[in-house]
Amino acid sequence: MEENPNFVVVAFLVFLFSIVVFLICREIVCWYWKINKRISKQEEMIEKLNVLTERIGEAVTELKRITGANRQE
Repeated sequence: MEENPNFVVVAFLVFLFSIVVFLICREIVCWYWKINKRISKQEEMIEKLNVLTERIGEAVTELKRITGANRQE
């Protein structure tokens, strides 16, 4: 069975068009439900939590150092 070259081109164009329509619809849905905004807010929260975790770790280390020094005296 021989394929018609026009059929292959049309099938490829339909596939390409479908992908573009899907991406556009996805962006509209993400915009409507504010998904992109929520993700960016969650990323900000994660960054701030990482900073807090580092600071708490430093405070615990300093507290251990201070209490260890007091026990030796």
